Amino acid sequence: MNVVQSLLQFLQSLLTWWFVVEAWEQAVRVRLGKNVLLLGPGVHLRIPYFDRFYVQNIRTRMMPISDQTISTLDGKPITLCGSLRYRVADVLKLYQSLHMAEMTIKQEAAGWATKFIVEHNMKDCTPKALQEYVSANISLEKWGIADGVFVLTDFVAGIRTYRLLNGSLGAYSGDTLSTQRAASTSTSQAGNAPA
Repeated sequence: MNVVQSLLQFLQSLLTWWFVVEAWEQAVRVRLGKNVLLLGPGVHLRIPYFDRFYVQNIRTRMMPISDQTISTLDGKPITLCGSLRYRVADVLKLYQSLHMAEMTIKQEAAGWATKFIVEHNMKDCTPKALQEYVSANISLEKWGIADGVFVLTDFVAGIRTYRLLNGSLGAYSGDTLSTQRAASTSTSQAGNAPA
């Protein structure tokens, strides 16, 4: 049964000379392993065994930023947790610049939050000021990502917090920055993605 199914998939790949990119996606086509092209929504020519496609959803998404405890300039503790809203603007730039996109974006947002808190006294570290600072300074365009906005979900100032459990209580199950769908001549399953 597996042999017959494999043979049918092989024949299907030989006969499929097109590829569809949905209205909310962008795709990167790699021809012969080196010729790279960014594709927008629509039907695109596909040469079996020569072309490979990496498709990315470009709709706005939210990503949680892990909780962190930071000391202010005057030595007071602040514990915060947040989310980052963003969208993929250029899939080709994203794939050419980042390997683990989500981890990089999380660390960028956490780094700017830390920088703000360690450079200010407790009285100046308000949730609004922190959100505005991180959102204004986070620069994701160099990686093909746009509209980065940092939002606090938890903010505790002046109270020492203790973590009873290591790690996260739950895993993020939203849309990730990885190949959603890849089409090549040999398979229609998701391919390796740099994100």
